[in-house]
Amino acid sequence: MLERTVDTSGGEFTTDGTVAFNAGIITEHFVSFEFDGRRENVEVELYNTLEKGDKGILTYKEDDEEFFLVDFER
Repeated sequence: MLERTVDTSGGEFTTDGTVAFNAGIITEHFVSFEFDGRRENVEVELYNTLEKGDKGILTYKEDDEEFFLVDFER
């Protein structure tokens, strides 16, 4: 099962909370994959091509510290 999330950070704000300028705003897109009783959250570039609840074949690599998405095919 697949979940999608977005994280936005950065930018400059005035004291009334409005955006002073857009420079430095970073948007990161993440998907969470659930498989084999575990859940992994990874940053992706193909965010808009994935839908919540998608099921398919997940190809990944991992080491002691990180999980790397290689491919996801519906």
